[in-house]
Amino acid sequence: MGRQTSFADVTDLPANRYCAYRGKDDTERYVIAKNATAQQWATDNGVDPAVADDDCLGAFFAAAADSGNPGTRWKSRYDAAPDKAAFADMLGRALALSNDRAAAAAHANVAWIHRTIGLGTSREDVTAALQQHGLRLLLRGDRGTVSLFTGSSIGCGREIDVGFTFEHGRLTGITESPESQTCM
Repeated sequence: MGRQTSFADVTDLPANRYCAYRGKDDTERYVIAKNATAQQWATDNGVDPAVADDDCLGAFFAAAADSGNPGTRWKSRYDAAPDKAAFADMLGRALALSNDRAAAAAHANVAWIHRTIGLGTSREDVTAALQQHGLRLLLRGDRGTVSLFTGSSIGCGREIDVGFTFEHGRLTGITESPESQTCM
């Protein structure tokens, strides 16, 4: 949907709305209206940008549902919704909550790894402990990586990678990378 979506900075949205889906324009692009005034106020006053992100995510869901691309089931649910904006906002909030849970689980897994797996542990014991905890170690030579999903947005996924270094079959180092994002 990225190439088929356009943004329009507007000032006619209600003060508490950052984004809204406005339907298609005359070139058949899906228009997401952005409330530039509200976004600037939020920036100037330290409002959590996630609030604006959730609102815009709801607008993207509305555009995706209107396009029919998410499939006939979601398209029919969107079409049947008496308040399409509220339906899209609900989907956006659901994704945000899902992302919050994924991020919390990833950080809990990083803490578990550091608490549970010590230097000097054999590669086999590290692999077994990770598997018992539901994690998969991808090994390449003397290095291994566990990728922990932290969330997604339209077309993008985020993760934290935990790296393991082995020498002579024993763990010599554990490192974690900052969260990274990959987009299509």
